[in-house]
Amino acid sequence: MAGEWQNNSTIVLSAPTNLEFNTAQVCTANITAGDLDLGGGAGTDVTAVPTASTITFTVVPGGASSVATTIQFENIQLRPTVQNCSTAGAGDRSDIQVTCSGGNNLNVATNVVDVTVVAGALNKIGFSTEPITTTAGQALVPAVALQDQCSNTVASAGPLTITLAIENNPGNAALLGTRQLATSSGVATWTGGENLRINVEENGYTLRATTDTLAHVTSAAFNINAAVKSAVRFVQHPSDAVAGVVIAPDVTVEIVYALEPHVGHRQRRARPGEQSRQRSARRHDDASRRQRSGDL
Repeated sequence: MAGEWQNNSTIVLSAPTNLEFNTAQVCTANITAGDLDLGGGAGTDVTAVPTASTITFTVVPGGASSVATTIQFENIQLRPTVQNCSTAGAGDRSDIQVTCSGGNNLNVATNVVDVTVVAGALNKIGFSTEPITTTAGQALVPAVALQDQCSNTVASAGPLTITLAIENNPGNAALLGTRQLATSSGVATWTGGENLRINVEENGYTLRATTDTLAHVTSAAFNINAAVKSAVRFVQHPSDAVAGVVIAPDVTVEIVYALEPHVGHRQRRARPGEQSRQRSARRHDDASRRQRSGDL
């Protein structure tokens, strides 16, 4: 902004609706041209501590008040107020209002303040990346963030340890792999190397994220699809037996699922229905052998 300034005139920056200035951030008026005196000497940059709603600079009596001057405002931060999170997301803003009093021929440009909206105080945790449907044994890659009341990530908070567990568990499964991570820059991110996984196929799983100090949060629902069945192999091989006598112990097999390479193979014993079919097949074979013996 540029203009001719009178002694004791003021430059006031006002926060936009639903936002407030970060009162912990000292702001700077950088005098890039001219020798205006805002309290630090002619042409010298000065700082000011904002209130929640305004930042004020005052032209010093006796200073070089009649010299055309360009001022660049720096280090201004905004944060959302509780009233309206939908319009207070972190990001760029250019609608800070600048008003001046007591000057002559003032030329105040629009959108002169380059602003970064920062997160508010730490209030909760939330899934910044939800777990998604995947194949049994494949890595889950969620992320949990430390957030303000408007779900902006509070990068300066922490580190805090985030613990994951299965909340809705339709497959009565276990959550395997690394379940705890510390936040870094406000986020705990599972990238796949932690091998966080569920090995039981079912629909409607959810994860619960917890910390020691904040309320827990539940993820969106996701599914675990069946892995590729790559082979069937014997767990209990058939043993020698007398013709017409049921083989003991029971013959059992397991299905081998092909999972990700660094996990290798996972096995699952035949389900009860499968074992029943195996026994039925074995009894059928026994009956056939007895029939053949009778024919002889």
